[in-house]
Formats: sequence, structure tokens, C-alpha cells
Amino acid sequence: MDTPDIPPHREDGSIDRDAFAAHIEWLIAAGVDGIINRGSTGEYYAQSMDKRREMASFARELTKGRVHLMVATVAIRQEDSIAMAEHAARIGADSIRFGSPPLCGAHRTGKRAECACHRPRRRSADHAVERPRPHGHQHGRGVP
Repeated sequence: MDTPDIPPHREDGSIDRDAFAAHIEWLIAAGVDGIINRGSTGEYYAQSMDKRREMASFARELTKGRVHLMVATVAIRQEDSIAMAEHAARIGADSIRFGSPPLCGAHRTGKRAECACHRPRRRSADHAVERPRPHGHQHGRGVP
């Protein structure tokens, strides 16, 4: 089973890295197969790209060789999504996760594989891709 990491925040809104590391350790000890960094919890829009890259790199340090790491590349702007996919490849993430932009017609029709907004992200990462399942079924790993 893969599960999203939930970033613990301090009172000032910053991410508590020590608590995050403890949370990852707890998830691994609980027997998860993989961690989805910034996946499914909706905070991607509230963090800067620098913070997202920093936390993906930190998650890779914590999980390397222990469990599968999937980095979520969801972003409002396609350029940011591509940048996250490229970063995931650089840090050695095991796979990426992406979703359609909110107004993407292919997302509504279920034809994501044909969507022009997904093709550049696939090309930018040389590893497995997990696509969100329709109607909220967010479990499992897939390949393109």
C-alpha cells in the first residue's frame, strides 16, 4: 500500500522537518510499500516550488532503498509540473504522480493518456508514472 506523506507544520506555518522525518519512519515501520510525496492531500498549491523540491529531496533521503517513493507533480501551471517531474528524476524518485489541470477536457472525458498536458510530463521523467484513478480511486502504482 502506498500512502501520502502529511507534512506537519509549526505554528508559524513552516514545515517541521523533524516531525516529518518521524512521520516517514512511522509509516515505514507500519509496513507501507511506498510513500507519495505531496500526493492527494491538496497542499501543492500552497507551497512554493522551492519548498516542494526541498521536501521531495528530503523524502528521498529518508526513504532511499527502503520503500518506493512517488513524487507528486501536480501543479496549476504545466511548467511547474514539468519542473517537479524533472526534479523527481534528478533525485532518483521511483515514480511520479500527476493529475490533469482543473480545466483539462481530457480529465473530464477520461482520456488522460491522450491529453497534451500530460505528454511533456511523461517525457520529462524517465521512470514509472502513476496516474490518479477516476472518481477518487487513488491507490496503486501504474506505468505509462
